[in-house]
Amino acid sequence: MRTEGRNGAVDLVGGVATVRASLPRVTYRIGGRPRVLAPTAVDGPPEGPWSAADAHLRIALSARPHPGTDGVLLRLTITVLGDDEVRLDDAVLLDAGGPGGLTLGASPAAWAVYRNGWSSWANAGARRVDEADPDPWLFAVRDTVADPATPRPATPGVLRSELVAGLADRTTGAGVVLGFVGGARCLSVVDVEVDADDPTRRLRRVAATCRFDGVTAAPGTTLTTEDLLVADGPDAVDLLDAWAAALGAAQAARVPARPPHGWCSWYYHYGRVTEADVRQALATADREAADVPLGYVMVDDGHQEAIGDWLATNSKFPSGMAALAADIRATGRQAGIWIAPFLVDRDSDLGRAHPEWVLRDEDGTPVRPLWNPGWSVRHRQWVLDCTRPDVQDHLERTVATICGDWGFGVLKIDFCYAAALPGVRHDRTRTRAQALRDGLDAIRRGAGDDTIVIGCGLPLGPAVGAVDAMRIGADVGPVWGPRAARWATGDQGGAFTRTAMRNTVTRAFMHGHLWANDPDCVMVRADRTRLTDAEVRFLVAAVALTDGMIVSSDRLDLVPPDRLDLLRLAHDLAGGRPRVPDLYLRAEPRTVIATKLDEVLWGHLHWDDHAAPVAVDLTGPEWDRLGIERPTTVVEAFTGARLPVRDGRVDLGVLAPHDARVLRLPRNRP
Repeated sequence: MRTEGRNGAVDLVGGVATVRASLPRVTYRIGGRPRVLAPTAVDGPPEGPWSAADAHLRIALSARPHPGTDGVLLRLTITVLGDDEVRLDDAVLLDAGGPGGLTLGASPAAWAVYRNGWSSWANAGARRVDEADPDPWLFAVRDTVADPATPRPATPGVLRSELVAGLADRTTGAGVVLGFVGGARCLSVVDVEVDADDPTRRLRRVAATCRFDGVTAAPGTTLTTEDLLVADGPDAVDLLDAWAAALGAAQAARVPARPPHGWCSWYYHYGRVTEADVRQALATADREAADVPLGYVMVDDGHQEAIGDWLATNSKFPSGMAALAADIRATGRQAGIWIAPFLVDRDSDLGRAHPEWVLRDEDGTPVRPLWNPGWSVRHRQWVLDCTRPDVQDHLERTVATICGDWGFGVLKIDFCYAAALPGVRHDRTRTRAQALRDGLDAIRRGAGDDTIVIGCGLPLGPAVGAVDAMRIGADVGPVWGPRAARWATGDQGGAFTRTAMRNTVTRAFMHGHLWANDPDCVMVRADRTRLTDAEVRFLVAAVALTDGMIVSSDRLDLVPPDRLDLLRLAHDLAGGRPRVPDLYLRAEPRTVIATKLDEVLWGHLHWDDHAAPVAVDLTGPEWDRLGIERPTTVVEAFTGARLPVRDGRVDLGVLAPHDARVLRLPRNRP
């Protein structure tokens, strides 16, 4: 894209898209009075930078080419003038409104929007521009998947995406990405609004905003927004991949050479887990699944005495956590453990000793992040204020004890969104993103570089560079997804396999760029489950093809041999670079293509609630980009059957509801 400045606007002109945006604006307060710096004219040459000022602020917008794409990076610099302290709220870097604000081939009626949710549990994926974007109805999950500071109205044609948004012309596949290449300074959103009553879905606005959360800035202070990447191209799916690569490079992402694989106690034992349960899993792992790579064994929620008292082990673990970790390591595996580091129960030792560490609202009331009846029926937990140096010291010391003294080499940190909830912080110069990152950095210092840190329940931007792996969807569960529960949760955030697997596919492009994706556990068991054989195949296919972590959460000694073979197959299929060609065509993409050194895996995911005959068409641009010869037969991974290819099509037969198939295609040339 090339950038052109005009009096009152900035034009971004690319090969397939153009953006005509008004000049940036900043909302701020002086003594509680809201103000807006919204210039109508700029100083500077047509190519920028462009600046404007009032009595209190000077803003300067710079634009530079992005070397990894045919795009530009926009950055806004804000300097406080005069003698007054300023409270900064929002900085809008780009605001394109009206029918000519953004053009992309066909009218917006043909567009789809890739929308990214607030946290790792929140829904991600494509929606039509005229769809509604409601928050969950159920209060118990609302703040976990929707930022309470940026509510989304359930209005058709109003879509809000966190951190990054993609737009695609569904007729051509061309697109534009608007994504922030940074997340440790500010949380950010991209809004897309159209007139849902207009047949052409007339564009109302596209806006990209950095949230400064009301932080205080003294006279002479200079702040910068995150960089905003605006890029267009003939393939909208590739643009999201390019954005993820840019963010990972800019924020020094920690990406393991291979995703960590292991066993987790949660989905079989839940909070009832005992030391005996973990030792039983350890004893049977080699006997029952000697050829299944279980690199670590994790003790999930249920070992602690209270939420917040992570070093106080309950009576279910009589040997203590250090002894248990040592015994796990003696088998050649890493020891893993779960904590929720930013939460504290008010009846815990920590809560009673340090009420001053708790994040509070303007009235001085403790911020309460969620209600979890598994922890306490009577009340919600509190949140630690991670801008306090003493809280940071506490987090570092606690994690250093767990990872260093006890010997746990894998640390799962959960419910981390809580540190970014709105509140009055000790350090009022820190944004919510910075507060969260302060806590994450303290954890990393305590854990050391060699510990694998798995994030969960995290806003994505601040986590890049702090965690090695990241949950990218809701919890799985031994159930596909009951309709009533999906309605109550807004079809996101609930512990259902369908919800989790949707994000596993729609966030697959983040894997290897930002972290190792954690799709949650693969349950292949036949006991304590309502998943059908077909749904287990679906789970295996989605996890393996997207190449994220493969984590068992079954009693391996009770898993039937044919189901255990499915776990082995998941490891065999993993290792390819995933691509989801129909990402923008449907909310639940059906095709995942994984390219490996010696073969290409072509997966079909059957989301339908009814059985149906399915044929896969191998012709078209996706096959051409693979650069391999079209075979006459292919092998289906689950059945081992060799299927004929006729006119580029493969007949898969009748698939059961929520089933999957994977075609193994040889790569006979690079």
